[in-house]
Amino acid sequence: MVPGSILWLPTVSKAADERLRSAARTNGVDPGRVVFAPRLPHEEHLARLRVADIAIDTFPCTSHTTASDALWAGVPLVTHYGETFASRVAASILRAAGCGEWAFGDAGAAFEATVALGRNKEARMAARARLAATLPSSPLFDMNTFARDFEARIDEALRSR
Repeated sequence: MVPGSILWLPTVSKAADERLRSAARTNGVDPGRVVFAPRLPHEEHLARLRVADIAIDTFPCTSHTTASDALWAGVPLVTHYGETFASRVAASILRAAGCGEWAFGDAGAAFEATVALGRNKEARMAARARLAATLPSSPLFDMNTFARDFEARIDEALRSR
């Protein structure tokens, strides 16, 4: 679909990694295009993540922290959402980041958007630029406002006792 691309996954176990490589081979995909990454400390993980072109979400359980990490690292995320809470988290994160159009209610549309982004370097660069411009003003990563709002809610709760 996207020449030269790789699928980069977190390693779970040697046996699971081998089963996934075997499934790739069975489906006509060079197992060398499936790359497994070990766990790293968070800062190292974010630094490594920055070299990814696109984050492709899972379904029906979409990403939570992984979606936030990808966006924070400047990596566009494409997700497909459904009707359950677990299937809508990444779409909510994208909307909070100002990038709701990267969330799709249709799996086929999400797939096509991912392939289009994978084939178009200019579009990927534009998506990264959009994240760089959007995130500083996004409530998603505005920890100071979050802390002030949280403190205000605690004060409210204590006053109402």
